[in-house]
Amino acid sequence: MSINELPIEQKKVLQFTLESGELPHGGCMTDISKLSFIKKAPRVPFSELKLVKRKDGGFSEHPSMFFKRRCLHKFTDMSMQEIAAFLDIEYATMELFMEAKLAVDPELAKKLSEGTNFCAATWLELQRQYDEYIKQL
Repeated sequence: MSINELPIEQKKVLQFTLESGELPHGGCMTDISKLSFIKKAPRVPFSELKLVKRKDGGFSEHPSMFFKRRCLHKFTDMSMQEIAAFLDIEYATMELFMEAKLAVDPELAKKLSEGTNFCAATWLELQRQYDEYIKQL
């Protein structure tokens, strides 16, 4: 089927897609070769990549602050005991975490990841950055 044979609505979607690079439902085009404003970055071998530290030194707050800002709003109708039960974390452990008195370990990271949209690696990385920040004080 050629473009001319498409119904008018599909032609509009195709034209919008080619002009903007985005699909109307929020997706992205997979073929960016038709988009003239996209410039490809030169390929750099992995061995030549350098680790560049953030100027601010990374996340300088306990991961519980991240939880409070990015996750707690999902549990608005729940008490702290209910949140702990939902995450399968003992209430005392949850309380220590929320008071920034408990470091995130792999077990806690796994439980946090199961109840939030952030993977365990994110929680562990936040803890690592916080630990680095504390060492510099």
